Amino acid sequence: MTLGNLMTSTFDPPKDGPDAEESGIPALYTYFGQFIDHDVTFDPMSSLIKHTDPDALTDFRTPAFDLDNVYGRGPDDQPYLYEDRTFLLGDKIGGGSDPNARDVPRNNANPRRALIGDPRNDENSIVSQLQGLFLRFHNRTVRDHPEINPHTDFDKLQKIVRFHYQFVVLNDFLPRIVHSGVLANLKTGGHFDRHKLEFFHWKHEPFMPVEFSVAAYRLGHSMIRPGYRLNDAVLLPIFPVSKTMFPPNGIPVGLTGFQAMDPGFGIDWGRLIDVDTRSYGIDNQPPDSPTQKRLQFAYRIDTSLVTPLSDLPPSVATNPPSLPQRNLLRSLE
Repeated sequence: MTLGNLMTSTFDPPKDGPDAEESGIPALYTYFGQFIDHDVTFDPMSSLIKHTDPDALTDFRTPAFDLDNVYGRGPDDQPYLYEDRTFLLGDKIGGGSDPNARDVPRNNANPRRALIGDPRNDENSIVSQLQGLFLRFHNRTVRDHPEINPHTDFDKLQKIVRFHYQFVVLNDFLPRIVHSGVLANLKTGGHFDRHKLEFFHWKHEPFMPVEFSVAAYRLGHSMIRPGYRLNDAVLLPIFPVSKTMFPPNGIPVGLTGFQAMDPGFGIDWGRLIDVDTRSYGIDNQPPDSPTQKRLQFAYRIDTSLVTPLSDLPPSVATNPPSLPQRNLLRSLE
């Protein structure tokens, strides 16, 4: 517990301006990393019990870059995710840079739960909107390839979507977080060598090594900012902040998910990833202007986590509510 407490920083409210803790990695890669994590790791066993039958991974899914967190078990086994081999989409959400932004599909319960391949991809409003982008990308792939019959050749459409996803993982995400020398050792003739990449053979060991899933890949937790500006009107902490942490009034909402998306929480993607020209400063606006189009960066990859992660809301985790303490305890199992 003492070590976990030492890993959290002093409380710092969400901000728009330059931050000394920022890295050079655009903030969206934190949540793309979370999306990838949900694609390759899923262990519902609290004691890390390992199954030995790799062909019985119906509920555990495959630890591969195959987007099973998007496709689930497919349209034949989970037809409620689909409509004529395209994904169902949820309500429109505004405020961001995409006029066609949509929430993920949801049921009519209270709260409205997401109907998606991996419920964890509704943990916060950033990864949830990433999930929505992948749903729409699949639907566009169906429309852009009328020569492929989605009923008889659904796997061909999946292959196209998966190729684009895997290309981004290898050629964009990894170079952001892995030293160039390490990546160079995985290449032959300047390109990633498939055989050099196959260090992990899931058919023989159907679970990701614990050293990766509960240790090495937890680097993403240190990249989390105290909060994010989603669009011109919305600046949110990662979790609702109490009066004791953020006086005088507290902030009643945060990025917390597992509920219908607020219709004004649409993301201005240029604030989170370098997809267009954005100022690293103020765009001729005063420094405290909510309309400044500043690209936000992830925090540095180090041993420090922002304070809200040491006091998670009960809806996220309890006993203990501290994320660094949970990480340390899990590594002991």
